[in-house]
Amino acid sequence: MQNNTGNGMELEILRRHIHAVVFRRQLQDPWRLSFIGSNIFTLTGYSQQDFLENRLSWRDIIFSRDLDRFESLVNDIAAGLDDEYELNYRILNSENDVVSVQENGKIIFCGSDCYVEGIILPGPKHEAENVYSFDFNGSGDVHYFLLSNLPGMAYMCLNDDNRTMKFVSDGCLELTGYRPEDLIGNRDFFFNYIIRPDWRNTLKAEWQKRIFEQSVFHFEYPIITAYGNEKWVWEQGRIVYSHDGEIIGIEGFISDITDNRIKRERLSKSEELFRGLFDTIPSGCAIYKVINDGSRGSDYIVTDFNHTALRLEGKGKEEVVGRSLYDLRPNIDQYGLIDVFQRVWITGEFAYYPARVYSDERFDNWYENYIFKIPTGEIVAIYNDVTDKVKSQQALRESQQRLSALFENAMDSIFLVNDSMQYVDVNPAACELTGYSKEELLKMFISDISHPQKHDIAKRMWKKFIEDGKMSGEYTIQRMDGQLVEVEFFAAANIIPGLHLSILRDITERKMTEKKLREKEDYNRSVVGAIPGMIIRSNSEGEYLDILKSSELKLPFKVEEMLGKKVTDVFPQDEGQRILMHIKMALGTMSLQVIEYPLQLADGKFWFEARIAPLNETEVIALILDITERKHLDEMKNKEILLKEVHHRVKNNLQLISSLLNLQSRNFDSHSVKNAFTDSQNRVRSMSLAHEKLYQSPDMSTIEMSDYIRSIAGYLYQIYNMAEHTEMIIETDTAYFSVDTAVPLGLILNELVTNSLKHAFPEEKKGSITIRFTCEDGYTLEVADDGIGIGDVSASESSSSLGLKIVYMLADQLNGTVEVDTSNGTSFTVSF
Repeated sequence: MQNNTGNGMELEILRRHIHAVVFRRQLQDPWRLSFIGSNIFTLTGYSQQDFLENRLSWRDIIFSRDLDRFESLVNDIAAGLDDEYELNYRILNSENDVVSVQENGKIIFCGSDCYVEGIILPGPKHEAENVYSFDFNGSGDVHYFLLSNLPGMAYMCLNDDNRTMKFVSDGCLELTGYRPEDLIGNRDFFFNYIIRPDWRNTLKAEWQKRIFEQSVFHFEYPIITAYGNEKWVWEQGRIVYSHDGEIIGIEGFISDITDNRIKRERLSKSEELFRGLFDTIPSGCAIYKVINDGSRGSDYIVTDFNHTALRLEGKGKEEVVGRSLYDLRPNIDQYGLIDVFQRVWITGEFAYYPARVYSDERFDNWYENYIFKIPTGEIVAIYNDVTDKVKSQQALRESQQRLSALFENAMDSIFLVNDSMQYVDVNPAACELTGYSKEELLKMFISDISHPQKHDIAKRMWKKFIEDGKMSGEYTIQRMDGQLVEVEFFAAANIIPGLHLSILRDITERKMTEKKLREKEDYNRSVVGAIPGMIIRSNSEGEYLDILKSSELKLPFKVEEMLGKKVTDVFPQDEGQRILMHIKMALGTMSLQVIEYPLQLADGKFWFEARIAPLNETEVIALILDITERKHLDEMKNKEILLKEVHHRVKNNLQLISSLLNLQSRNFDSHSVKNAFTDSQNRVRSMSLAHEKLYQSPDMSTIEMSDYIRSIAGYLYQIYNMAEHTEMIIETDTAYFSVDTAVPLGLILNELVTNSLKHAFPEEKKGSITIRFTCEDGYTLEVADDGIGIGDVSASESSSSLGLKIVYMLADQLNGTVEVDTSNGTSFTVSF
């Protein structure tokens, strides 16, 4: 070492190392000292216990303007950019004086712990000289040893343009490649020439500025070594004054910071990259400083939010930085995230907090969080608002559940098939359709349930199905029990690549229904075809819309001409209005309306009936019938009714006459007179009965004689009260006579039966009367009795008996003959 005029500088450097303070601090908490040398009191005025018992942290005494540089160093160390470092900064001692210090440290790893150990040296100048006052009387060997082993170069130079060196320590060779003697007194080199040329004027101006301000200076600048390589150095110096206040020179220390510079540049780039990612990442990114024990949301103080996080919060950066997580999210302690934050802060291990809904007065959203710890000890949370994603997933799950429910509960059979035509999934309806279990079907192919005789067709259909992408139609499958089932199918290929969908529906019942429907349609067609007349569809205005069935009705126009026309255009005005009125009534009441109307045609007058029924709210169907013949029959029926009424009235009049005769007979006491009235009544009754049978007959023109004969005989048998000793036998064939024949024959029967009842059985003699009517070879009426007889009746035509005269007279009217036999009682036979 050169021992020139640098004694002051040497003493200063020596003094600094004598007062060096050994320290240790945890890497994750750089402000808290776990060990500090007792001579810290000499440097700061604070005791060792003030720091070890946490009454003070190192942050509390760092000069505020140097705090950023110290934090930057801490970040570099935590990021792994420096494992050894040297930092010059200022602190405030207990007297509040500014003291410059130099800190040299190294990272130490011990198991899972990581901490920093090093020494803190006093700076070259102190704001309070009494703090560092010392008396140095040490030997020159110690002086030389200390300066020789300092990292970097100590110097003292003149305040001239070339910075003429008066003293240079041995560290100059390692730092610059030049020996100290090469620079002292500018023997071989000016120190100013070592500075990179583009920095010389700038540094000169800064030095002059610091001289004017009389302050300590710090510079970083590049130099060119003797080997031609570039280094970055850090220089700290001060102006040395005489007792008279004049400038003697400059003294200071220059150290190599190339590695630190490179690391800082890397850190700067890393910070730029981080900041770029931090600000552009689509996720919210928040950085929190942890205070206290990290167990509550209020323990996490926001140090930074990226743009996405600010957008998610709906706030500006000035509204969030410095505030706690609890301030921003009041319900964060109940959310469950703080426990994860605390675990990451304590263990340093990355954690993922899955999506969960967070709710308060402002938010009701789903978030997922990725949490990790950075070397500064801060917690970083990267989080995403996944509300839409969660809701989409929920909707997807609900859709899948609905799809699964539809698949499992569908009435149609659903098959999923792979490219090999093998079933990969089926629903319960498919199992019911085929008769196989799901496990059995999943081992089968399409051909296994196809019609045994249609396997080749099935393969061709499959090939076309894959080419076209879809197919539908009808097909025959075979159930497990061998039953053939007709199915309707729809198939879609590649609903997912390699997966095909087929939906089958059993149409057996539908086929039967369609068959029945066709039969019903045929039946209805037959019924409609059998309906006489014409069927027409029209609207509420009477416009003909369709002719559902035409017929050979006699009409004054052609049927096809009716379409598009109204009833008022086709029919005469009065009839058209009547028909239209009934159409509106049918729609208004939604009930059947029937109208009859006449049309005068070339062949005469024809009658038609329209039966109008509502089809819907605006249309009707009308059945048109030709009722001309029915009208004629109705007229004839009316005439028959009139004739029946005449016969009825005649019968009533004859009964009235009979009643009058009965009343008249009461005025006479003579038995013969009374008998005469009775005979007249019976004759009137016989004629009345003929008219009664006539109006009761179906055709009103003939009388059935068997019933007529029995009625007359029964009436007479009852009148003469002969039932106790006389038997009446009646044998008749069936015959129909007009009133002109029936009445005379009835009167003949009346006279002959009356004669037998009155004269054949005197004194209640027992016997029988036989009445026989036959229709062989003409008509024959025989009345016979086995009574006492009437003697010779050969002259009966001229007999004084009125009854016999009537018989012969009426027989002549019938163009008949009368024969009498008295061989066994009396027998009259009338043939006609």
